[in-house]
Amino acid sequence: MTTTQLSSALRPAARPTWKEVPCDVQLRSQLSALGFTGDLASQVRSFQSRYNARNPGQPIRVDGIFGPETLGAFRNVQSGRVSLRETAQQHVDSSKPAGVFGGMAGAGLKAPKSLEETQGFQALSPSLKGQTQSLAQGANAMDRATLSGLVNSSSFRGMDADSQQKAINVFRAADSKGRFDLNVLAARNVGGKPALLDRDSTGHTTLDNLDKLASGPLSDEFAKEGVSRKQLLGSTIQEVGQPGQINQDSKGTCTVTSVSYALSQRNPAEYARLVQGLASPEGQVKLRNGDTLDRNGTGIAPDTATDRSASERLLQSSLMDYGNGRLYSYDNVSDTHQSNLAQRVARGWGNMLGVEASPVAKGRSGLGETGIKKVYDGLFGGDAKLVVNDAAGTKALDALAGAKPSTAMLTLKWGNSAHEVAFDRIEGDRVYFRNPWGGRFVPSGAEMKGPPNRRLDDAFTGMESMSLEEAKKHLLSVVRE
Repeated sequence: MTTTQLSSALRPAARPTWKEVPCDVQLRSQLSALGFTGDLASQVRSFQSRYNARNPGQPIRVDGIFGPETLGAFRNVQSGRVSLRETAQQHVDSSKPAGVFGGMAGAGLKAPKSLEETQGFQALSPSLKGQTQSLAQGANAMDRATLSGLVNSSSFRGMDADSQQKAINVFRAADSKGRFDLNVLAARNVGGKPALLDRDSTGHTTLDNLDKLASGPLSDEFAKEGVSRKQLLGSTIQEVGQPGQINQDSKGTCTVTSVSYALSQRNPAEYARLVQGLASPEGQVKLRNGDTLDRNGTGIAPDTATDRSASERLLQSSLMDYGNGRLYSYDNVSDTHQSNLAQRVARGWGNMLGVEASPVAKGRSGLGETGIKKVYDGLFGGDAKLVVNDAAGTKALDALAGAKPSTAMLTLKWGNSAHEVAFDRIEGDRVYFRNPWGGRFVPSGAEMKGPPNRRLDDAFTGMESMSLEEAKKHLLSVVRE
């Protein structure tokens, strides 16, 4: 298939809306943090049973399946409306490593009676002790638990006083879910170091960028469209702490969603920096390769893709615009590309010189393969290779030899369209990849009928796999470092 033929084929695969809804939480880590152990079904079943014991007036089904009913119950626990505190310790396995709540519940230790009794609190500076006490006094039970978990986490305790102050600032500015997800982020490591202290292309940490988003200037356009700072901050915290929750929902943004997932996997500080820059009054931020990424104003307001967050909507629409090149603009509302030709002519034909990206035709969604490469190069720097598959289906697979997780993007024939996924690995006779549909209410291990035929290996992060033979039939191209 030629490059031109491939470009015209890239019509993004629609994301199913029934039985495949993205999960709102990274379940395993959060259920472990609440003290529930075993395999995921056992964790969910234990949670359901305990929830019913503590909330007998409104019981939920005990079936080990994390469906919408259980999600509602989980949110009740997160918000503090229902407490599991008295019994969560009964489910703790002391042989397991520490959970995200500072290692207390996860390590099988009896929780202290108050925040002030914890070692993490005792080690705080006088100023931070006062701020932490003030936050705890006005918080519900869940927020007090997450605050204690944060100040007792190994990543927080290893920070200098300035970074600890920024972490408290972020906690203060976040809502309850954002605070919980901050604990999950505090437990994440990237390259053997805390993800909170990961550094972006300018040398600033994930925490630095979250602090700017929490307290720095924000464009007035967000408030005008009903998007709050808490929403932007909370969703960014989740996406840098749990990249598996990044999803495209119903929009044709599989390309940029997959690349931004890879960015958060490898460099969460850079992901947070981009969101913060796009949300600023200036509405632009320099990419790693020196290009400027401009805010796409059509991606601010909530849209029909209700399972995408404010930060996903903002970043994905802006990256779609960037991938288009200068001749087209991406409209997030209609999920289509519109010609900028009249604007370019008015500004002078000189603006049109140079190589342009190759988007799909006007009126369609998705990006062409050169647009994918442009976005990849912008986010990671360098000059990625674009390999178009051959008739035998082996050329693209050969190009993946030695590729590390999240260092390659795969374009697959997907029914009557095409779909972009993030490469993870080749293991045995299977190719593993991350589907930008994200987590779904489908059991892990389920066989998904195609084309292409594939297996859902992790329902909560969107990790899937297919046989090498299936990959040969459906792999169109590879973009890799």
